[in-house]
Amino acid sequence: QEHRPLRYYYFAHLLWGMAVRLTHGALTIETAYVLMAVFARVLALYLIFMVARSLFSVRAAGIAAVAYTVVGGFDWLPD
Repeated sequence: QEHRPLRYYYFAHLLWGMAVRLTHGALTIETAYVLMAVFARVLALYLIFMVARSLFSVRAAGIAAVAYTVVGGFDWLPD
Protein backbone atom coordinates (compact mmCIF):
# COMPACT_ATOMS: atom_id res chain seq x y z
CA GLN A 1 0.00 0.00 0.00
CA GLU A 2 1.36 3.36 -1.03
CA HIS A 3 1.76 6.00 1.67
CA ARG A 4 0.85 9.48 0.52
CA PRO A 5 1.23 12.63 2.62
CA LEU A 6 -1.85 14.02 4.33
CA ARG A 7 -3.22 17.16 2.77
CA TYR A 8 -4.72 20.13 4.58
CA TYR A 9 -8.34 19.11 4.04
CA TYR A 10 -8.08 15.83 5.95
CA PHE A 11 -8.60 17.75 9.19
CA ALA A 12 -11.90 19.07 7.84
CA HIS A 13 -12.93 15.54 6.86
CA LEU A 14 -12.21 14.47 10.42
CA LEU A 15 -14.48 17.21 11.79
CA TRP A 16 -17.33 16.37 9.42
CA GLY A 17 -17.05 12.68 10.14
CA MET A 18 -16.92 13.31 13.88
CA ALA A 19 -20.13 15.37 13.68
CA VAL A 20 -21.86 12.54 11.84
CA ARG A 21 -20.62 9.93 14.33
CA LEU A 22 -21.55 12.00 17.40
CA THR A 23 -25.11 12.42 16.13
CA HIS A 24 -25.35 8.69 15.32
CA GLY A 25 -26.13 9.42 11.69
CA ALA A 26 -28.78 12.09 12.34
CA LEU A 27 -26.58 14.48 10.34
CA THR A 28 -25.45 13.57 6.87
CA ILE A 29 -21.93 14.38 5.78
CA GLU A 30 -23.31 17.09 3.49
CA THR A 31 -25.25 18.70 6.34
CA ALA A 32 -22.19 18.62 8.57
CA TYR A 33 -20.15 20.30 5.82
CA VAL A 34 -22.70 23.08 5.39
CA LEU A 35 -23.08 23.65 9.13
CA MET A 36 -19.34 23.89 9.69
CA ALA A 37 -18.85 26.19 6.70
CA VAL A 38 -21.59 28.52 7.91
CA PHE A 39 -20.23 28.38 11.46
CA ALA A 40 -16.76 29.38 10.26
CA ARG A 41 -18.16 32.30 8.27
CA VAL A 42 -20.28 33.48 11.20
CA LEU A 43 -17.19 33.45 13.39
CA ALA A 44 -15.28 35.47 10.77
CA LEU A 45 -18.15 37.95 10.57
CA TYR A 46 -18.16 38.27 14.35
CA LEU A 47 -14.41 38.85 14.37
CA ILE A 48 -14.70 41.62 11.77
CA PHE A 49 -17.52 43.19 13.75
CA MET A 50 -15.58 43.11 17.03
CA VAL A 51 -12.39 44.53 15.51
CA ALA A 52 -14.28 47.34 13.75
CA ARG A 53 -16.22 48.09 16.94
CA SER A 54 -13.04 48.34 19.00
CA LEU A 55 -11.35 50.59 16.43
CA PHE A 56 -14.30 52.75 15.41
CA SER A 57 -17.94 52.68 16.52
CA VAL A 58 -20.86 50.30 16.63
CA ARG A 59 -22.30 51.92 13.50
CA ALA A 60 -19.04 51.45 11.62
CA ALA A 61 -18.87 47.86 12.81
CA GLY A 62 -22.34 47.23 11.44
CA ILE A 63 -21.33 48.71 8.10
CA ALA A 64 -18.19 46.55 8.05
CA ALA A 65 -20.24 43.44 8.80
CA VAL A 66 -22.72 44.21 6.02
CA ALA A 67 -19.87 44.98 3.61
CA TYR A 68 -18.18 41.68 4.45
CA THR A 69 -21.39 39.81 3.73
CA VAL A 70 -22.67 41.67 0.66
CA VAL A 71 -19.51 42.84 -1.10
CA GLY A 72 -18.10 39.32 -1.00
CA GLY A 73 -21.02 38.16 -3.10
CA PHE A 74 -22.43 36.02 -0.30
CA ASP A 75 -19.38 33.74 -0.56
CA TRP A 76 -20.12 32.63 2.99
CA LEU A 77 -22.86 30.39 1.64
CA PRO A 78 -21.37 26.99 0.77
CA ASP A 79 -21.80 25.60 -2.74
